[in-house]
Amino acid sequence: MICLPTLDELLAKAKAYGQDPYWFGLGFIQLKLSDTERIHFWHPSVPYPEREEIHNHRYDFTSRVLAGQIVHETFLVMNAFKDNEDATHEIFKTTCMPGVEGVVEEVTPCDLRPTGIYKMSAGSVYQFPYTMFHTTKDTKFAITHLTRVLPKTLEYASVVKLRGAETVCPFKATLPTDECWEHIASAIGTAENE
Repeated sequence: MICLPTLDELLAKAKAYGQDPYWFGLGFIQLKLSDTERIHFWHPSVPYPEREEIHNHRYDFTSRVLAGQIVHETFLVMNAFKDNEDATHEIFKTTCMPGVEGVVEEVTPCDLRPTGIYKMSAGSVYQFPYTMFHTTKDTKFAITHLTRVLPKTLEYASVVKLRGAETVCPFKATLPTDECWEHIASAIGTAENE
């Protein structure tokens, strides 16, 4: 059995780091514990207004599932070039981050091939390099502990979307901090009752 941190322990570590939790519009709350550690909380009570695009990260990371189940789907991006008229998708770089809706740069047509779907339960650990693309859009309830490698390898993250689809930024809307803490408490309560 995995020992989950209590809400008081998380609050103490987050306060020591000086960060409040914040909402990703992709259906989870992030709580930063240090420069390299984050805990992510997916729960049915967390709003999910944005679609989650296939994306990479600016750094390598390791993620451990503490509770629930994460659905991790991976992809290979191919044939990214301007003259790819038959491409069904497009890739772009973005500065989208908390507090900054971001700008879209370098939109390029591309092809996309699924490479795997992984359903990981409590106790599972996976490593993810910055060179790969993924989505966790089908995750309903999970608590994960992410440790990232510093320094960041990439200046910007890349996102893949259907060609011609509107670009979304999961940070364009926010939730109040106290509401984020309520969602974290709900997720921990669900985990304790599993």
